[in-house]
Amino acid sequence: MTTGAYRAVEFIKSEYQTEGVEKASVEDSKKVVRDLHKNAQKGMFNIFLTSSFSTLAFAFLEPFFLSAI
Repeated sequence: MTTGAYRAVEFIKSEYQTEGVEKASVEDSKKVVRDLHKNAQKGMFNIFLTSSFSTLAFAFLEPFFLSAI
């Protein structure tokens, strides 16, 4: 199991040339942040759907669960 930070480092290493670079340019930094943000949103969307639909499913099983929101 890998953490999000480890996956981010691996993504940066595979997508961008970082060998021998002392200081990153502003353009490269913006590109990395944009790409990581896009990937993070994809992961959060799945969590959002799962939590939303599970809440509704529990509410259909027992209305008391809906009042716990």
